[in-house]
Amino acid sequence: MSLPTAKTLIMTDSGCDLDRSLCERIGVVQLPILVNLGDEIYTDRGNLQPPEFYRRIAADRTLVPRTSQIPPADFIRAFEAALKDHEEIVYISFSSGLSGTCESARVARETVAPERIHVVDSLSASVGQGLIVLAAAAMTKRGWSREQIVATLGALTEHIEHLFVAGSLEMLRRGGRVSKTVAVLGGMLDVRPILHIQQGKIYPLENARGEKKALRRLVELMSERGVRLAEQTIGLNYAGDRGIAERLREQIASAFGCTKFVISEIGAAIGAHSGPGTVSVFFFNQLADNLPPDLGLDVLDLPAF
Repeated sequence: MSLPTAKTLIMTDSGCDLDRSLCERIGVVQLPILVNLGDEIYTDRGNLQPPEFYRRIAADRTLVPRTSQIPPADFIRAFEAALKDHEEIVYISFSSGLSGTCESARVARETVAPERIHVVDSLSASVGQGLIVLAAAAMTKRGWSREQIVATLGALTEHIEHLFVAGSLEMLRRGGRVSKTVAVLGGMLDVRPILHIQQGKIYPLENARGEKKALRRLVELMSERGVRLAEQTIGLNYAGDRGIAERLREQIASAFGCTKFVISEIGAAIGAHSGPGTVSVFFFNQLADNLPPDLGLDVLDLPAF
C-alpha cells in the first residue's frame, strides 16, 4: 500500500526494532544505529540484519559487539533531505536514558530548522518504541496535526510498560547490569533475570528459574500493570528464537483474550546488550484519551504478525 505524501513526516531509528521494509511501507523513515562488530562498523537493520548478527556472535564468542549513537551529521543530512518533501518532521528517538542518539537529534534539529522539527524522546526501546512509532504513523495517515501527534505521543511515552527476560547474563555483565559472579552462578542455575524500563532506563525487577517460570511471571506482571489488555495491540520481541515469543503470545492470548500483536526480532543495537534468547512484552498501563486501545493501527493495513 503506498501512502500519499504527508505534511508531517515520522522519523525514527533502528532502536524501534521494526523492520526497515515495514517502516518504508507505512511512510516512516528509519535511521540506523551503528554497531561495532570486530573491526567493522555496521548499520543496524541496514547491512547487518538480526539473523546475521546472532549467527556471527554465536560462531565467534570472542566478538564483543558495541553500539554507537547516530552522529549529529547523519541527522542533519536526513533532516535536510526530508524537509525538501515535507513541511515538518516528528522524530521519535530511542530512549535518552539508554543512548545519546536523542541528544544527537536535538543538536541537529537546532542546526537545521528548529521550528519545523520536533524530537520526541520515546523513553522506550525495541518494540515499545516501535508501538509508539506505529501509532504516530497511523495519526499522520488520519491527517492529525503535528501538535496533536506530539501531545498524544507524550501521553504514550509516559504509560508504556516494558517487561523483558534477558537471554544472556554475560551480555548483561558486559553492559554493567550484573556482576561477573552473578553472571556465572546465574548461568549455572538457569536464572532468568526479569527487567523493566522506568523513566527511560533499565532496572532489574526480579529473577525466575527457567523459561517456563519466567514467561508465566511476565503474564502475571501484565495482569498487575495493564489495563483493558484484551483491547490493546500487544508488542513482543525475541532474539534469535521466534518460538519463545510465540509461546508467550499463546499465554497472553489465553490469559487476557488478546488478538492483536506486533512481533519483531531484536536487532543488533538492542541485542548487543541483551543477547540471544531475550524475549519482551510491551503494553500500556493507561490509555491515551484520544486513541483507541489498539492504537488505531488498522489504518496502516499492517501485515500479519
